[in-house]
Amino acid sequence: MKRMNLTEILSRVALEQTDGQRQLLTQFAEGKKTGSPPVAIRFRPASREFLHQVSRNLGISVSELVNVIIEGVMTETTAPRKATVNRVYERFWHLMDRHGLDVAQVATLLSELNIGMSVLENRERTLDHLILPVLEQLASWFCVQSGWLAGENIAPVEIIALRDVWQAAECLLPHKGAAVQSLCFFRREHDTGQLGLNSDDEILIAATRIKYINGLSFENNYFTGVIPHSVISESDTNAFISFCELLRLKSRIAEISFRKLPRGIFDILREGSELLLPISSAIEEIINRQQKISSKFKWSEEELQPKRNPAFHITPEWEDYLKEVMSFG
Repeated sequence: MKRMNLTEILSRVALEQTDGQRQLLTQFAEGKKTGSPPVAIRFRPASREFLHQVSRNLGISVSELVNVIIEGVMTETTAPRKATVNRVYERFWHLMDRHGLDVAQVATLLSELNIGMSVLENRERTLDHLILPVLEQLASWFCVQSGWLAGENIAPVEIIALRDVWQAAECLLPHKGAAVQSLCFFRREHDTGQLGLNSDDEILIAATRIKYINGLSFENNYFTGVIPHSVISESDTNAFISFCELLRLKSRIAEISFRKLPRGIFDILREGSELLLPISSAIEEIINRQQKISSKFKWSEEELQPKRNPAFHITPEWEDYLKEVMSFG
């Protein structure tokens, strides 16, 4: 007996295409409406509630949400080449939107690449200009993987597995005189009743800086790395945090935040499958809006001791490195 699970369904959809299905695929790919009657779908309660919550958050109807999902699945399954082209266009604008850039700002950013407003207002013309050298330039500016922008099935962000905290410092300060806009330290939120640190606890570090291109400024996430607690000792991590706090006090880092993330969101960042800025902004918005639950996203006082008292936790080696960094600029 064949089970009707997602794997089986997608396999049969891909292998058992009819001429009629291919014609429908072409129609909705070109934005043409079909004359078929509406379909009433009865969702399971949990699925229905999920769709209502997601559509409400996105500001679209449940019907529109379901249509986008179904059409996306159909394209990915039956027309993989077209799906890749769609991903190039969609990821380009996703990247721009997530950095808060409107159409005029994008045109300013790309002016030297001969991509202006008249190009950006048309999907096909935009795609004609998004050739590999342009995608590689964008990837360099925004610190994402060029293959992701080119539609490949890879994560947008490259995550560095740090061998020690000294490597973290090198990644944080590739040029010792450069300023850091923001530095975020993330931990996983502990399960209920769990106290202290586990041997498998990790700290995710993410740093941003202000980039200037063609007179336009934007914030980009140039470094994301993971400190595995099983490899790097807590005292070494504390010394590094103290070093970073002293850099902040000396105005080399504009701001430092320490946050706990729900396991699912932490893992998304850990895998590099989502951009940092929208997640970080969403967490800060929750903290500012819902004070009653904001404490669950914050590190404990014990965990924050290296920030509260950096002079106590920093080591002579880090003090020497701090002096070296401050001698630049």
